[in-house]
Amino acid sequence: MRSGVHCRSVSPRGGIGSTWRERGSGGYTLLELMVTMSLVGIVLLAAGQIIAGAGRLLLDADRHVADPQLGSLSTTLRRDIHRSSAVVHPAPSWDEGPLDLASWDGGQIRYTLQGEALVREALVSGGGPASRRVIVNGVSSWWWRMVTPQLVEVKVTVLPRPGLGSAAADVRRDVVLRRYSVRGGPDGRSW
Repeated sequence: MRSGVHCRSVSPRGGIGSTWRERGSGGYTLLELMVTMSLVGIVLLAAGQIIAGAGRLLLDADRHVADPQLGSLSTTLRRDIHRSSAVVHPAPSWDEGPLDLASWDGGQIRYTLQGEALVREALVSGGGPASRRVIVNGVSSWWWRMVTPQLVEVKVTVLPRPGLGSAAADVRRDVVLRRYSVRGGPDGRSW
């Protein structure tokens, strides 16, 4: 005779069956192992995404510390695009021309590449420039496009500047690629 406990159970077909369970086996069923492995996989996937996001934030912070102009570029572009009501001449494919943003007061903000300088101009409703300033010097290329009617993608390649040290020069050679949303409200918070 077997050394175990005899159990009666109801089978899925409605009949009564009997099963034997060994005493002290202490093992896990295949179903328990599959559920556990699935939960561990989900936790590891979430942790990986959090770590990757933190890595991107640290890289952005390193770029900002190495060259504050690039941080200023990203901050200024994000603010202007978020606050704009629309892109004046949307381009679905990559365009190296000026990026014109319509503002709620009737004016425009224009980003354009002039030589090696990326310039931001605030234009009053009559069309004349109200203010002009260089956002970044040493720009080798400037591209932008509309991914969707509310999403602008910007690509800027900046040449390495002498005197910034090797780590900063390596960071500066990268292409800065960002996506910004046109939020469509006068205060920039109208989603």
